[in-house]
Amino acid sequence: MAFTWGGTSEVVFELAPRSDGNVLLTLTHRKLPNDAERIGIAGGRHCQLTILVEKLEGRTPPAFWDIFRKIDAEYAKGIPR
Repeated sequence: MAFTWGGTSEVVFELAPRSDGNVLLTLTHRKLPNDAERIGIAGGRHCQLTILVEKLEGRTPPAFWDIFRKIDAEYAKGIPR
């Protein structure tokens, strides 16, 4: 599944079966205009996926912004291109 975000970038969700019976979710957000956008989006997506995993495993996830504050500095150090 894919959709455009903000009229310019593109978000793609891909599901693939794994040999252990699980499913691999790959989320790709591309065509972001600059490093600041890439860093902010990466941190946000990281938080969203962390919350998803916690919920799928039956746990109460931490608040989005609590996660974001912890990882934002790591993403600010740089994102591989």
